[in-house]
Amino acid sequence: MSGGSGRRPAVVSAVLAASLLLCAETQAPRTNLLLVTLDTVRADRLGSYGYAQAATPALDQLAREGVRFADATTQAPLTGPAHVAPLTGTYPSRYGIRDNGSTPLPAEAVILAQTLQKSRATRWLESRSSRGMDRC
Repeated sequence: MSGGSGRRPAVVSAVLAASLLLCAETQAPRTNLLLVTLDTVRADRLGSYGYAQAATPALDQLAREGVRFADATTQAPLTGPAHVAPLTGTYPSRYGIRDNGSTPLPAEAVILAQTLQKSRATRWLESRSSRGMDRC
């Protein structure tokens, strides 16, 4: 029995490595998500929305290679409350957010970053004025 027992760990290792590779290939690839929100920018002044004189090549490329919404509606006419709706999936008034900067998002509010983190997303960046929307 001297010849076969020495190869057993190598065979087991090879089978294990092949199994891991197969499992890795069958997992769904991660989806990249970049949420860009702009304040006080009219869509009709961006190249991706048809403005010929636009100087927005990076945004135009993102729009070409990703998803660009042709129609969007805000839940509030102010930046802070307007960001609460898409980042929490709720109306800003649910958390008492009615104007810019006076009320941070409460800790119990589940934000998009937390949901993405649970679904294998690993990075989250938020703008300079997060007001509680950058907890992950």
